[in-house]
Amino acid sequence: TLENITFNLISRKYNEDTGLFQGILHVSNSDLQDNNSIGVDVKIDTDPQNTIKSNLVKVSNNYYIVTTYLKENWHTVSLVVSKSINEEEKKSISVYSNKDDVEKDNKLKEENLNAYNILIVNLEIENINKEIQNITQEIGTKNRLISNLSDDNTRQKANEKYQTEDEIKETENKINQNNKIIEDTKNSVIKLLKSLEEQKKRVEKLQEKKYDLEKNQ
Repeated sequence: TLENITFNLISRKYNEDTGLFQGILHVSNSDLQDNNSIGVDVKIDTDPQNTIKSNLVKVSNNYYIVTTYLKENWHTVSLVVSKSINEEEKKSISVYSNKDDVEKDNKLKEENLNAYNILIVNLEIENINKEIQNITQEIGTKNRLISNLSDDNTRQKANEKYQTEDEIKETENKINQNNKIIEDTKNSVIKLLKSLEEQKKRVEKLQEKKYDLEKNQ
């Protein structure tokens, strides 16, 4: 976190043939409105005193892509993200990547802004689809809970025929507790279904955006 802005390096790729390294920075709580809002310096562990030439592309207020060419003998690369506080002061935060943890991609190359936009759209679609999957699983879990509690209520009600008055009161209390959980869970499912529908609409809009971007590629 830097000045209430959170930076996450969400993708790291490296082309072993060309030495090209690509990192995608996701920026949260961003008020970064201009292209020079942040800067990135790149350094490697085997030559920590020198800054390696790099290119920073602002894809949107929430996504930046940094590319650089690394020497073969590096083990760890650090991206020093800086933000200007005023004309005289800068603050920075370092994000590290170990070579073993970086995805190797020998088709990786530098792209134009339009291609980077497509890359980010694909990334967003992938993330939303994961969220859709999680919501769908959660809905399934909650529906099974509702079904199990309803079955339990049916069994409990059938047993009242063979219970004393005090036992029936106890059973009714249990049924009422189940009904409260069922009601709360149904309300939760309704909210999840609305969220699911919203996420699906987001994917549709992103697919539309991707189609338009690809027409101009």
